[in-house]
Order: sequence, then C-alpha cells, then structure tokens
Amino acid sequence: MQSSCLESSTSGTYTIGQIAELLHCSLRHARRLDADGTLPGRIVLGRLVRFSRRQVDAWLNGETGQTRLSLRR
Repeated sequence: MQSSCLESSTSGTYTIGQIAELLHCSLRHARRLDADGTLPGRIVLGRLVRFSRRQVDAWLNGETGQTRLSLRR
C-alpha cells in the first residue's frame, strides 16, 4: 500500500538516475549538476530527492530562463 502511494505522489517527477539518462551522462555527473544547482525543480521528500518533470522538461526544451549546460564538447 505504501509503495503505491509513493508512486502516485512522484509520478510527475524524475529521479536523479532518470535525469542522467535524459542528459546522456553518468549518474555522478548528474549528481554534480544537482549539487551545484544547475538542475531545476528539485523536490525533497524526506530523504528522497526528485525533480519536477514539468520543470525539467521545460529546461531541456529551452523554455526557461535557466542556462542549459552543454554536456558535449
């Protein structure tokens, strides 16, 4: 019962692992982006960290004022 409640409350969010997949980067790099405040929409649920799907998608599409880092050289 508890896991279904958690799933429904986080369905509009990404995990740090999902962010890494979206950005085609390592999990370690995604964590660094989170630590330096680059990733938008950070949500803390107790000890869990999630990212707002809406804000991340807008950021990836360039629809926000936040700067997107170029991950490729």
